[in-house]
Amino acid sequence: MLYPEILRTREAAEFLSVTAATLRNWRTKGIGPAAYKLTDAPNGAIRYRRTALETWLNEREQPKLKKRGRPLGSKNKPTMKGLKANLHRVMMKHHLTSSDLQLVMRAFGVKRLRDLQAAQHATFAATLTALGERYKEREADHTCSSGAGT
Repeated sequence: MLYPEILRTREAAEFLSVTAATLRNWRTKGIGPAAYKLTDAPNGAIRYRRTALETWLNEREQPKLKKRGRPLGSKNKPTMKGLKANLHRVMMKHHLTSSDLQLVMRAFGVKRLRDLQAAQHATFAATLTALGERYKEREADHTCSSGAGT
């Protein structure tokens, strides 16, 4: 057998591929695997059962992950950082200015981006995209009409 049934903190940490300090931290916070104190002394020896470690690991097994690292089926709430990055891409792609962004924000009735509800993020980005598409169409019409008059 690679690991004995009863493990010391250092051995248990090695089994879990974490440091002993991390395992001690988890134990004090009550989020780690079940531990056993061998004596009532304040500095009593702490031990872990290998089966308890395996059970604890199995309970934390994650479903398959998407490319972005979120579990499938989880509620993928967009973060503010992600929203800003997405809006920046949309604005750059469609040559939109900050005044265009403010116009759409007013239409949504928000003063700050963080005031957007999670459900509004996709709609907000789509509205910006539509605004950019309208600008492109107007530029194309303007270019065609000014080019035809010469």
